[in-house]
Amino acid sequence: MRFSLLFIFTIGITHSIFSQKEIFFDNTPKDSVKVKELKGVEIGYTGTSSFTYKNFVNLIIDKNFNEEFAKTLNLNTFYFNYFKEKRLLNSISLLTQGGFCFTYLPLYNYSSISYLGLTLSAEPRWYYNFYKRYRTGKCVNNNGSFLALPIEFFSYTRILKSNNSQDYIKVYLSPQWGFRKSISNHLIFETIVGGSISTNDNLLGKTNNGFKISPLASLRIGYLF
Repeated sequence: MRFSLLFIFTIGITHSIFSQKEIFFDNTPKDSVKVKELKGVEIGYTGTSSFTYKNFVNLIIDKNFNEEFAKTLNLNTFYFNYFKEKRLLNSISLLTQGGFCFTYLPLYNYSSISYLGLTLSAEPRWYYNFYKRYRTGKCVNNNGSFLALPIEFFSYTRILKSNNSQDYIKVYLSPQWGFRKSISNHLIFETIVGGSISTNDNLLGKTNNGFKISPLASLRIGYLF
């Protein structure tokens, strides 16, 4: 339910952003229009449904199967990152990020599991309508729609009431669509939706071979140096 609300909220914000209009026109040749190189810090939230394909099949076959569904429905991650965006081609950049994350996993019995972790990622981005937005004056700080394929590495430490800890490592490959909007010269806001393919070392403490596919939605706000 929470993930569904986040997904709807993300789409709503994106639609609102697209509805804004600015009056400007520029005839600069296309070959001279390039994405900016940026760096700064950001805070963000990502909601992921970690419901696996296997669980989905079991849910269809067995109408009473609901424990695993409830256990893995919502994975909530809050993070603080330093990022740097490097231009590769005119409308393609490489966004590298590193920082800290806090992950909260609500369980079916109204308890929860929490994690602290470190995160590193490399994210190629294609601002596919960058030139069009440049001509209408809407691409300050690389504003606009983009397609991305980040590779993310997370190292988690599980926080237990017994003051013990358990460590987990996960790797994500996440095809995404997103939109960036400048709030001011130094503040940017992003909404992102997509999917996540991850190693199947799940955060309930069980390690399985293979991979897991999950939908995701993310909200980010950044400060540019």
